[in-house]
Amino acid sequence: MQLTSKIATATLAIAITFGGAAAAMATGLTTTADGASGGRHRPTLEQICAHQDQIVSRLTERQSHLTDRIARLNQLTTKVTNADKLAKIGQRITTLQTRLDRVAERIAAAPEWIAAHCS
Repeated sequence: MQLTSKIATATLAIAITFGGAAAAMATGLTTTADGASGGRHRPTLEQICAHQDQIVSRLTERQSHLTDRIARLNQLTTKVTNADKLAKIGQRITTLQTRLDRVAERIAAAPEWIAAHCS
């Protein structure tokens, strides 16, 4: 009985290993010979410049989305009385504010960057 259990466990482990490897290869999450990840890739300069007219508009959309989320969380702080929940909401607002500041910096620097790299 024990031998059968051990064989079944080993077979299951091998099947999971090969199945996971096959899934990773199918989604492109493998590493290449130089150690680079095969997952999400950064767009090339040519790809970015091809969409240069959309850069500022997408950043502005992101800025308004973040502003709306911060406003909703600020409204929520008036309704919540639990101290733990208030602390979590405060942390989330701080995180979103950091992201909003970063987006504002990118909006300010975008025209100069586009002029320097996409000419």
